[in-house]
Amino acid sequence: MNRMICDRSTSITARLLVVLPVVVLLCPPARGAQVGLRLSARESYVGRPIYAQLSIDNASDYEPPVLPDVSGLEIRSTGVPSESSQTTIINGQVTKKHSITYAFSITPLRSGRFVIPSIKVRADGEVLSTRPVEFVAVKSSTGDLLFVEVVGEDKKVYIGEPVRLKLRIWIRPYTDTVTPQTLGEADMWGLVSIEQSRWGPFRKAVEDMCRNRRRPRGREVLRKDNNGIDRSYYLYEIDSQTWPSRAGPLGSGGVVIVVDYPTGLRRTDGFFTFGPQLRLAGTRPIVQEAKAADISVLSVPTAGRPAMYRGAVGRFEISATALPREMCLGDPITLTLTVRSLGPTRMDELQAPPLEAVEQLTRNFNVPHESLGGIVKGKTKTFTVSLRARNEKATEIPPIPLVFFNPEAERFQTTWTKAIPLKIKPVDKLGLSKVVSATSPSRAQGELTERIEGINANFVGPGVLRDSRERLFGWWIWTILTVGPALFLVSVVAKTWRALRNDPANSRKRTARRRAMRRLGQANGPEDISAAVKGYIADHLDAVATGMTRADVVDKLRSCGVDDKLIREIDELLVRCEERLYSASQSGHGDRLAQDAKNCVSCLEKFF
Repeated sequence: MNRMICDRSTSITARLLVVLPVVVLLCPPARGAQVGLRLSARESYVGRPIYAQLSIDNASDYEPPVLPDVSGLEIRSTGVPSESSQTTIINGQVTKKHSITYAFSITPLRSGRFVIPSIKVRADGEVLSTRPVEFVAVKSSTGDLLFVEVVGEDKKVYIGEPVRLKLRIWIRPYTDTVTPQTLGEADMWGLVSIEQSRWGPFRKAVEDMCRNRRRPRGREVLRKDNNGIDRSYYLYEIDSQTWPSRAGPLGSGGVVIVVDYPTGLRRTDGFFTFGPQLRLAGTRPIVQEAKAADISVLSVPTAGRPAMYRGAVGRFEISATALPREMCLGDPITLTLTVRSLGPTRMDELQAPPLEAVEQLTRNFNVPHESLGGIVKGKTKTFTVSLRARNEKATEIPPIPLVFFNPEAERFQTTWTKAIPLKIKPVDKLGLSKVVSATSPSRAQGELTERIEGINANFVGPGVLRDSRERLFGWWIWTILTVGPALFLVSVVAKTWRALRNDPANSRKRTARRRAMRRLGQANGPEDISAAVKGYIADHLDAVATGMTRADVVDKLRSCGVDDKLIREIDELLVRCEERLYSASQSGHGDRLAQDAKNCVSCLEKFF
């Protein structure tokens, strides 16, 4: 029996030794990490994006890919990466595949042949590369199917003055030659690509319409085509208001309209509909850049500019109040300045009058030199400052001037507050004679009398040798003198610590860098990057970030003693953000802007 068991065990072992090598040879080798890039199409139109997918397969550890910068292409991420797993069994062989896929949109800005270069990805400790991929972009012939122009009410404006603009879009109605059917104005507006078009200064107006599910109403008008023949068009108009910040021609603001123009219609029979329905058989993109508005933007003249001018453009009134009106010398006086606009202007950018430059005010009052932050309410902005009278000659707060440039009159003008009378009470003074005569009667020195005993009147005896001083400094006296001040010091430190901790300005300054880095990490565009940098500076200076301009940023950084080279870098960064936001001809990288902004914030830390 035992021998049979041994023979059977030997037979099984021999079979395993034969089968195992065969199984090992048949099993597929373990596949390492791989990367690949696929395009949705190899041919596209200018302005119409194609989509790319970069997949990382079978990688346990990897780094996100860095998008290449290709001239003439705008490459953007379309969302978070997707993750998938796949298991395949073929002829008994099991193959597992785990993939991470990144999706991108690639929009050609001009016609030509483009090459997506090799993209390097670090996975599992190795640097893997995709193969270069080519595609071509052609310009769709717009012809006379689409016209776009930007017009304004004025021929010239000054920096700081608003400009009312109107965007006009003419679209030729599509008429199908087979059906025959003509699409209406609502159908033609539905073919305008909101996402692919560049709206420039009209972006906010278009976003508001989309958010409220509204659209511009088109009307049918006659317009000459490229051959000078009157044709029927649908005209759509969008109004907007912008505030130029640079001198020169206003231009179109980078407005480019993309329309998916139909190439045909087809009839379809729906299961839940009665009768045939018309559907688009195909579309092709037509792209048209807006004709620039004939508007010149002028700088505020420097000739004859008053020294107290602080950039106000428009027409204004100013008034002042002071509380209290009767006080002792040295008591604080709250001065409130209220500026009211008499026309359209950006009140959030309006600066307070330079009080330190008013000689009649500084002669008799202590005036703070820091810039004042105001509160905007409608067309008014209120500034508050605390003054202290320096002498008894401060019988009134003199008129405060506000200098502004009137674009209608094209000259500088000054408006004044009314003088505010004050009554300064004299401060009671304690004379030296009163100090001397204030000796307590119980301790007053008596008159000197002469003793008839002469020198013999001195005290004699052993008692003279004893210390006759009263023991005033016992242990309990020392306890009071030491413990009391110590407790007071502890309470002052605790109160100061609580005040600093609860102080909003100190809290903003303490968390400024962390908040800025978080906002830059979550930024979705140049507008968010610019707001993060301005918010960081405002947090450190306890200022209002809303409405802060590049000029405000430069002034505030200079007042803090920031290096001029760093100020120029920050100003250039904000310029690049504005160009990326409003100009279609500018190309760049949001990631690069965000990284430059982080570097600027890190450099600013040593100055704050």
